Amino acid sequence: IAPQMSRAICRSTPGSENRISSSTVRLGTRWLTFVCSKKPFWIRPWGRLQIAREIAFLRRLAGIEGIPRLLGRLDADGLVTEFIPGKALFLCRKRVPREHYVLQLREILAAVHAHGIVHNDLRGRENVHVADLSDRVYLLDWAGAVRLPPGSIRHRLLFDRWKSVDEAAVLKWKMILIPEGL
Repeated sequence: IAPQMSRAICRSTPGSENRISSSTVRLGTRWLTFVCSKKPFWIRPWGRLQIAREIAFLRRLAGIEGIPRLLGRLDADGLVTEFIPGKALFLCRKRVPREHYVLQLREILAAVHAHGIVHNDLRGRENVHVADLSDRVYLLDWAGAVRLPPGSIRHRLLFDRWKSVDEAAVLKWKMILIPEGL
């Protein structure tokens, strides 16, 4: 993807100029999601750090079902992932059955936690997504994730505490989706 094209897509993305934004674009037969930092110049380094962190986590988690595939880095201010047509999990709370969403969420987190990574923002309504075609759960927005390498002293001391943030989020989703199951 040409840098000029990526900058044009990021500039044309609707939304606040002080945030990370995304847009979906068709390129040939493929649909892509562009994630761009649109922060003012004085805080642009923070946006670039968020993009770099997201790329690092998506690379580490490549191949885990339920994690969008990273297709590349646009430049310092953006990245491209596969597009997952679907909707946020909170919009699926009236579907029947719903139990499988919580089970999928637990499976994805088990694989993520095995890498020593905690998502740390699963309570966000837009960060848990359900694909239309497969009814598969996907976890989005990895910029706030934390990695404590397995076997390290940090992992032994802190991982269970950090992991409890994700586990509390799963309980929140269970309460929303299947309150009768609590």
